[in-house]
Amino acid sequence: MFHQFAVEQTSSTAIARELNLAGVANHHGRPWTENIIRNILANENYVGNLVYNRTSSRLGQRLTKNSCDLWVRGDPHLDAIVDQGIFVRAQDLLAQRYISMPEEKMLTLLRVTLSRKGKLTGSIINNTPGMPSAASYFNHFGSLRKAYSLIGYKGSRDCDWFDCRDAWANVVARHKLEAVEALRGERGLRVTEVETGIGLTVNRKLHLSFAVVRYATKGTGCIPCWRVYLKLIPAGLVAVARLDGENKTIQDYVLLPVPQDAPAYLWLSDRSLVRQKATRFATFDELICKFVRGLPPSSHPKPTRPARPSKRARTIGPKPRNVHARRR
Repeated sequence: MFHQFAVEQTSSTAIARELNLAGVANHHGRPWTENIIRNILANENYVGNLVYNRTSSRLGQRLTKNSCDLWVRGDPHLDAIVDQGIFVRAQDLLAQRYISMPEEKMLTLLRVTLSRKGKLTGSIINNTPGMPSAASYFNHFGSLRKAYSLIGYKGSRDCDWFDCRDAWANVVARHKLEAVEALRGERGLRVTEVETGIGLTVNRKLHLSFAVVRYATKGTGCIPCWRVYLKLIPAGLVAVARLDGENKTIQDYVLLPVPQDAPAYLWLSDRSLVRQKATRFATFDELICKFVRGLPPSSHPKPTRPARPSKRARTIGPKPRNVHARRR
């Protein structure tokens, strides 16, 4: 790895890609990334050095990285497995490729690239010489959209969905709660929540999941379509809330069966409802009523409270005189 980077001038991204294609996992058993390769190349343990005080944190505060002049190097206690000259050359290349840049300069480079390319994307940023990577902009500004907004640029991609995902997640949670009340209240069914949190298990057999999908046509002149993400949804049924053309409000609901071998995505349209054995409903209440009526009766009857024993009837008649009463 050090020879590839320092001598053959192979980038850390290319090294990670080569290891992943070869099926070699990292020390955590996961795929390699550029950051992992860079951390290994900068680790002085491979030349026998032990370095302390790289980070510090006060009680109740966040962990911070210390500058290199505060690092403490102990006597070599490890056997070097990398040549010192190759390691020094790798550090020089890392210093040239990964430099600290103020955020204002990063934004200036974004403006220059926008004026040259006419648009900005993650691929354009990564392939422009002299610019930080898209990951660097994400780490500094929180997202590429925030970096774009600081230079007055709005991409062609519709990103409003990211701003309202939490609101639609609350809608899914409300639908799930309404379904639980209907299933337990009317039929006394056993209802448990699945691990993913987006569905229910009825009588330990049938899975009912919930989803909100956006209106997304495949092109101009095409019929309206909605793409349903099924990767995290178990086999069973899914109650799909389809949004309108502006993706602002719910247009209708569809109860869709999900087979065991379902694809990761499914395009849903009005024409495909019959082929996909789906049923359309105007409201969520209609969907739940249809779902409840189609379920078999529960083999576990709803527990009833035992009848409270009635008080023993009091005997009507003269009160018996206490023979032990004190005579006057």
